[in-house]
Amino acid sequence: MGHTLNDLYSNFLPQLLPFLLVLMPGFTSTQAAILVASFNISSSLFQPIFGYVVDGKGQSWLIYARTIWMAFSLSLTGLVHGCIPMAALAAIAGLGPGARAERPIQGRLPVGLRRLRQFRLRHGALPRRTGKIKETATLTVVWKAIRKSARELGVILGVISVRTAAYTGLLALLPLYFHGRNVSNIDAGRMLTLMLFTGAFGGIAGEFISDKWGRKPLIVGSLLLATPLFFGFLASQGILSLVFLALAGAALLSSFSVTTVAAQEAIPEHKAMAAGLRLGFVNGLGALAVIFVCKIADVLGLPTAIAILVSLPFAAGLVGLRLRHHPGYATARR
Repeated sequence: MGHTLNDLYSNFLPQLLPFLLVLMPGFTSTQAAILVASFNISSSLFQPIFGYVVDGKGQSWLIYARTIWMAFSLSLTGLVHGCIPMAALAAIAGLGPGARAERPIQGRLPVGLRRLRQFRLRHGALPRRTGKIKETATLTVVWKAIRKSARELGVILGVISVRTAAYTGLLALLPLYFHGRNVSNIDAGRMLTLMLFTGAFGGIAGEFISDKWGRKPLIVGSLLLATPLFFGFLASQGILSLVFLALAGAALLSSFSVTTVAAQEAIPEHKAMAAGLRLGFVNGLGALAVIFVCKIADVLGLPTAIAILVSLPFAAGLVGLRLRHHPGYATARR
């Protein structure tokens, strides 16, 4: 529930953009990108730092404090006028502490989960009591771990950066694209909701596929497939267009959690730090790239910028071809 609320506020700003077009004369695609990117970049720069704090200092309460900070700061955007004040508030909201570190189950379960018999059936035994776990890695140790896995980690973060640029750019420009095509704000919101909703189911399906056939086939295959599906959405109308959009959203986001786990597998001793890198600097780079794409929209038009954005998943898939193959859970068991 906390993560759901966190993501609700994270996607708060893009939904304001069509209204800003009406309320703020001269509002441009570049300004829209700056507004959305301000939150993502400020949040991203601090994610690895808080990931290190959570890993090494045990300050897990920071994870929850971030949502409260973000809710308060973003709610103030309704009290200011102009792109610069709103962007400043968005950046302040992004400074809220807490690394959203997704941690895998293995080895981190506390004692007392005796009702989870499914875990016993799948893994063969309930987790043993290991006492209080405290990680005290220094920056030097973390840096050595990163350098040791630099190639694999670099490829993973490269995939995430390009995919994030596509995802963040679509969230920023699709509302403006729909507005320019005289689509009502309600219908535009429904289409964005459809893309994100099927993306959530795609993420669940992607985890199952990754467990069975491995991380690389899922990451590469889904991203290569996302681009033609998005172009199908842009080239069609009616129900067929919605079907393409739903499938494109599922393909784009099916590797979302899998890439986080892949980053954690690259530096398994520092999982929150890996999540911080994956959610941090990488998302910041992706959001920064969106500003340049949106500048293209102001010069060459929204259709051209959208075409560039939906081409990025294919490029991310090509980068993913350099990933090492990690067998899925089912394959490894056999």
